[in-house]
Amino acid sequence: MDPNRFGPHPSYGSSNVPSLTASQLLALEKISNAAYRTELRLDLKTGDILFFNNWALLHRRDAYTDSDETSRHMVRLWLRNSELGWSVPDSLLQPWLAAYGDNGVRDRLYPLVPTAEYKLPKYSAGSAAFVIED
Repeated sequence: MDPNRFGPHPSYGSSNVPSLTASQLLALEKISNAAYRTELRLDLKTGDILFFNNWALLHRRDAYTDSDETSRHMVRLWLRNSELGWSVPDSLLQPWLAAYGDNGVRDRLYPLVPTAEYKLPKYSAGSAAFVIED
């Protein structure tokens, strides 16, 4: 886990976000050590499907570059059981409501086959990125 990945993106320029404290850095080091000790590596093949609870499993992906021989296409599927699921954290409530609330965006395209043009999300909260129409 790279503590330098936390905070504002460098392209944003100066920021009011403070640096991590020594205790925060130590906590991240402990989490990183525990993650490496219990790591499970998966070798996914063409046609494989992987489901996991994004809020319950610490996870990462290795760097990957498409080539002429190999390529990958990942599609995020959001499933929720309102009766059994956890409540949505306040920090994710705005994008959650934009996506799934009564006034949420409809007819959103989640292509199973990669499209020629990728539309960059206008909004992102954590790893929840999607377009919110202006």
